[in-house]
Amino acid sequence: MITRAQFFGHLRHIATARTIIIASASCVLVFGFIAWRIVSDATHGSAVSRQFTIKTRPILQLVPHPHNPSTDTVVAQGHGVVAVSDIWVTDTPLWVTALEWRAENAPQEVIHHALVQRLDRPDPLCPASWFQEIATTAIDAPRHIEFPEPFGIFLPAGTPIGISAMLHNPLPPYGSGGTYDNVAARLNLTVEAATLSRRFRALEYNRLRLSGTPCVYPLRKNVAPAEVFSIPAGARHWTMAAARPEDGHAESGAYVVQRPGTLVGFGGHTHGWEGGEELALLLNGRALFSLNSRQKGDWLWLWETPFYWIRRRVRLEAGDVLSISATYSNLFAEDLTGSAMGMVGFYAAWDE
Repeated sequence: MITRAQFFGHLRHIATARTIIIASASCVLVFGFIAWRIVSDATHGSAVSRQFTIKTRPILQLVPHPHNPSTDTVVAQGHGVVAVSDIWVTDTPLWVTALEWRAENAPQEVIHHALVQRLDRPDPLCPASWFQEIATTAIDAPRHIEFPEPFGIFLPAGTPIGISAMLHNPLPPYGSGGTYDNVAARLNLTVEAATLSRRFRALEYNRLRLSGTPCVYPLRKNVAPAEVFSIPAGARHWTMAAARPEDGHAESGAYVVQRPGTLVGFGGHTHGWEGGEELALLLNGRALFSLNSRQKGDWLWLWETPFYWIRRRVRLEAGDVLSISATYSNLFAEDLTGSAMGMVGFYAAWDE
């Protein structure tokens, strides 16, 4: 477990004072301590569920901006605003059974993506530069997730967690384009106290993400961001695939299974409005599942990429490799530079 001093010492190497740089679906987190707050209690069978709320610090004014998909990148200045929370520390062992993301004082679509991280554990995919994620959401992904029984996310007492969100407010036709005050992202966590009378099976979340420069956080001059890639001009059904990770080589789009377990659920994020067509989840190089992003209604910026709980669980063995690919078409005459995304987050339960 890292200390608070170590955490802020790490951040001093990757962020300037009060400057937070976003790298697509992730951002550098800067937190202070805050106590968790009980919102409500609800009884589920013999167990008592409690709901806690974690909110980002408010953005005083979120103003719209023009968006050109052929020239704008996810990390372009003015493209989005990063909001972060204080640190929330558990005082007792808890099981997370459900979570829900909401935008406050603005349309829900202004949350382009958001994530919640454990700040005491490194990310298995990018251990030198990122913290372990518990869950993520995106503009095309579900905002509410309820874990099927008997699964849950276990948080020991003393676990520091925090959330961050990229708020994106483009002008029509890519966004609503309004001006909004005191905008925040809110995460509602439904939890149960860990007891001997109720037994859960622990889930672990990992987010596979494609990149031209994997695990490079944050954005530095002349270095591409860690979670986006480029599409050649005029490309049709062009596929970006993760390489198999090798010793000493960072590859955030592939995960090597460390111990036997079960694949329980997965979902994805891509930019359908910029030509994203399909995501594929592969097991040892063979396609396991595909995710197709579809436009949701008449709005150009509203797309939907599905999330699935797997009915017939997929067995994973130590040494197996889960990896992803993303297929895009770029109808523009210019390269789509540093804007395309392809991500699949999966939940797995490892054998005890």
